[in-house]
This record gives sequence, C-alpha cells and structure tokens, in this order.
Amino acid sequence: MGDRSGQAAPSTRTSKHESPKHPYEEFQGSAEWTRIEEAIAALVKNGDLRLMTANEYVVGYICKRLKQGGAR
Repeated sequence: MGDRSGQAAPSTRTSKHESPKHPYEEFQGSAEWTRIEEAIAALVKNGDLRLMTANEYVVGYICKRLKQGGAR
C-alpha cells in the first residue's frame, strides 16, 4: 500500500515465502502443534468453527496453555 508520496510502504517480510513472525514459534512444528492445527482445520472445513484470528496465533495459544497445564 502506498503512502501520500505514492511510494509503496516497506514490507515487514524478508522473503515472499517466509511467514510473518508470531510469539508462538517455539511450539511450531511440535507434535501438539500438528495435532491442534489438524483439528482446527477439520472444524473450519466442516463449518463448526470460523477463525477470526491468524491460525498461528490460535494454535500457538492452545499449545502454550497445554504446556502451562491450564494454569493462568
């Protein structure tokens, strides 16, 4: 998107194939991450769930809570 000068704003991504960073990267690729991601994808596909937030944040938050043992 351009600014008032007509120039495009710089991208925050370093590569067009690189995903944006998120605070849950430590969990990404774990067995829990994979299972949770698959479960959420199935719920979205069959219409039981509609994500309003990026998938990485939803899956990551659930992984974090599981690691904490449900403690707040």
